[in-house]
Amino acid sequence: MAESTGSTMPVWNPGHWRVRTKVVAVVAVPILLVLVLAGLTIRTQLADRDALAQVATGTRLTGTVADLVDRVQVERAATAAWVAAGRPPDRSGLDVAADRTDAGVEALRAAGDDAAGLDPGVRDRYATALARLDALPALRATSVATRYPATSVVTGYTGLVDPLLALSRDIAGAVGEPAVVRPATSLAALGRAKEQAEVQHALLLVGAITRTLPPGASDALRGSVAEQEAATAEFEAGSSPAQVQRFDDTVAGPEVDQRTRILQTALLQDGTALAVDPIAWDRAASATRERMRTLENDLQGELRGTADGLVSSATTTAVVVIALVLLGVLVAAALAVVIARSLVTPLQRLRWSALDVAERRLPEAVRELEDEGVRDGPDAEPPEAAVEPVPIHTEEEVGEVARAFDSVHREAVRLAGEQARLRTNLNALFVNLSRRSQGLVERQILLIDTLESREEDPDVLADLFRLDHLATRMRRNGENLLVLGGAAPTRGPAEPLLLADVVRAAVGEVEHYQRVEVGQVPGLRVQGAPADDLTHLLAELLDNATSYSPPDSPVTVSASRAPDGGAIVEVADAGLGMDAEDLHDANARLEQPVLLDSSVPRQMGLFVVGALARRHGITARLLPGSDEGTTASVHVPADVLVTHERPRVPAPASASDEPDADDPLTDEVPVAPGPDEPIFQAMVSAWFSDGSAPETPAPAASHGSLWDSGADEGWQAVAARAAEPPPAEHTAGGLPRRRRGAGLVPGGAPEAGPDDIPTPRQTVDAEALRARMSQFQQGATRGREELDTDGFEVPDMRAAPSDDEPATTSGGPR
Repeated sequence: MAESTGSTMPVWNPGHWRVRTKVVAVVAVPILLVLVLAGLTIRTQLADRDALAQVATGTRLTGTVADLVDRVQVERAATAAWVAAGRPPDRSGLDVAADRTDAGVEALRAAGDDAAGLDPGVRDRYATALARLDALPALRATSVATRYPATSVVTGYTGLVDPLLALSRDIAGAVGEPAVVRPATSLAALGRAKEQAEVQHALLLVGAITRTLPPGASDALRGSVAEQEAATAEFEAGSSPAQVQRFDDTVAGPEVDQRTRILQTALLQDGTALAVDPIAWDRAASATRERMRTLENDLQGELRGTADGLVSSATTTAVVVIALVLLGVLVAAALAVVIARSLVTPLQRLRWSALDVAERRLPEAVRELEDEGVRDGPDAEPPEAAVEPVPIHTEEEVGEVARAFDSVHREAVRLAGEQARLRTNLNALFVNLSRRSQGLVERQILLIDTLESREEDPDVLADLFRLDHLATRMRRNGENLLVLGGAAPTRGPAEPLLLADVVRAAVGEVEHYQRVEVGQVPGLRVQGAPADDLTHLLAELLDNATSYSPPDSPVTVSASRAPDGGAIVEVADAGLGMDAEDLHDANARLEQPVLLDSSVPRQMGLFVVGALARRHGITARLLPGSDEGTTASVHVPADVLVTHERPRVPAPASASDEPDADDPLTDEVPVAPGPDEPIFQAMVSAWFSDGSAPETPAPAASHGSLWDSGADEGWQAVAARAAEPPPAEHTAGGLPRRRRGAGLVPGGAPEAGPDDIPTPRQTVDAEALRARMSQFQQGATRGREELDTDGFEVPDMRAAPSDDEPATTSGGPR
């Protein structure tokens, strides 16, 4: 666009943008900002939802860890009791506990995908716990196959539980949601308190079976009791009053109280003589563990419910936010599109209407006004009243521009109507003036013809001939006004003319007819009315060729048959010629209708030729000459020519000797009248009658047949001589010898003797002939200088030659 408008502004300059692009740019900026903000909001909501989903995953993983810890605790107590009992053969309880522990380990390993999305510290702790659990089979084998002490077994299982409790603590610490972090921390504390209670269970169970506490077991029990109380206090501090009350209500009962009494009694007794019933202790401790496990499961369920509720709420919130954001964006985009269309659509409609008016409606209205004219009168509707308004009915600036364009359109149609009316009046004026001058010229030509018929003086007669030729050219100029005015000249009845006569008539209507050379012209006939216009057309082309070519150069006109059955007439001059642009402009004027503008007076001949050619479907073109100058080619269609049907005659002996009646290159020939026509019966003679036909007696005023002549006797003698035997004299080659004059008709001419010499023809005096031709040339030159020229083309009005100066060069506009 920058190249087409010649602007040097960069392409990104808004001055190059279309209105749609500008509106899109204006609307796109806030929409993009809204989309960015919406994306950030949606991203935040999704991030919160993912974080809560990780919290829910952590709570589920905490439950899996708590379940595994409980199973390890059960296996630890069972294994320690079995080892303390001296490793009896019955291992059914021990195997059941081991299978439950293995199932818990597999469940923890299966939760690896959930752990992969957690905090990196949690993932590391998870990997450490799994690595410690890999030592469980070795610990079992050691406990069963060796004399591994029971307290060491308790210590080994406790080393497996500690990493799992640390994993639960890390998961609780990694939770960033306040609604989850406190319950998760309290739950981890409850797990530690339960673990200490189970350590006490295993150690005291070993002492009860062996009736004594191993060295260091008493200190371990006391330390475990202290850690349990600390963990319980941490649980109560982080839990809600309802959860504390639930702990008090759940971890209570006769078994719990019995466990407490047995533990306190064992701590008060001497370690060397421990009197504790192992079955009662195991039953009370197991019951306490079950109650704490029940509370732990309940709190785990509440924590998972809270986490899942937060995830569900976050998901709902994210969906609602995304939906609202997308809805808002769609509404904003739709509103922007509606507003943009309300701006762009009227502008596009205005643009389309303007282009339609400029390219179709206004030219069609102008052509209709030119073709049909403008009706005058009080009831005549003005042409601008039929203007269809632009289909824009808004009241903003675009609508105001549309109404202003309607006003411009109406004004343009009104001016076109006034110009059409003015052109019609001018055409009528031209026709009126031409008709008047035509009448005067015709009377002048008639008077000149009368004077020519009466004059006997050669000099005066020559002057009259020149005057007659000048009047003929004046008549042609008058007819030019008729053609430009849209009227047709009337020259009387229209009779078909030979194409050669049309060419000769056209040559006779130009000033420098002496320079025109007529070439070959086929024997074609042109219809009457087209023949007059074709004569006028060729005369204009010949006058143009002679006026714009050197005065000593010839102008050639010739004709030939066209392949479509028409004729092609060419007028060639030897001027300077025309360049391609001038030829294109000239041919364009030949094709365009005549409009009265500044180019008509300077190139009136071209417009006249074009108007005459369009009237009969004739094509006229200006072409470059073969060597130099310009050639005007006129194609006369076949329907302008006169066509005759040939009579059907019997076929000759040889089909190749018969002329082709359909051949367009075969000239027409006159046909003799048939025997049934009166003229044939009137002119028939005894030469054409057979012997059976009766002879018609000659009229009384004549002495013989109408066809009798004085040479009949001679011809009869020739016929008789032809009937005689052939001559006896022959040449050496065997050919008959003939004598001069032997075949002459007797009485026609004297026979020449062998010594007769032909009389020479009378010679012409060369000097006398040269003198006569010189006088003729001088008279023609003097007459050319005395006559006013009326060349119809003037290359330049400012440098045009005067009427007394002949044109000497070519190359001007044709």
